Amino acid sequence: NSHIVFIGNTFAERLQCYNYFEPLLYKSFSDRDITVRNLGWSADEINIQSRPLNFPSQDEYLGRVKADIIFACYGMNEAFKGTDSLDSFKQQLTAFLQHIQQQKYNGKTPPEIILVSPIAHENLGGLLPDGADHNRNLQLYTNGMGKVAKSLNIPFINLLEPTKKLAAGADSITINGIHLNDAGYRAISEIMAA
Repeated sequence: NSHIVFIGNTFAERLQCYNYFEPLLYKSFSDRDITVRNLGWSADEINIQSRPLNFPSQDEYLGRVKADIIFACYGMNEAFKGTDSLDSFKQQLTAFLQHIQQQKYNGKTPPEIILVSPIAHENLGGLLPDGADHNRNLQLYTNGMGKVAKSLNIPFINLLEPTKKLAAGADSITINGIHLNDAGYRAISEIMAA
């Protein structure tokens, strides 16, 4: 009877548009009664969540959906701030995850959190920016996320490394270098499910 919830940036939000991961969850746990909700929001960061006036807070929403398991997808937008903001990001991420660990959104127990890294920046050429600098920052931020997850004993899914390999293939996995296309979501969903 677990309630699985996705939070985070555009990557998380578009999991509902390219719906490969959720069916894999149901297939993998067909003997269980699970509920999946997606609370991802484009451009969300750890401490920046733009919402319309009078929109419920993230804690209120996680309580409404009785979150038992939370996939937290962050790091892409934050990495654009560069190396100077890395320590600040790790501190914010730690505080954010510790806060979630102290909640009982289901009314009984703290949620299990699974931290998900950003994907690599795919170089598509043309008028789109080269992702070399961003990829260096993404690597630093992903490494930082891994360390934070380890320190808090939180499972961590590193999508940066597999997407580097996928992006080096013949077929594109993104629409603009940083947002996955259908093929990208299909591949990433299988990686996450594994």
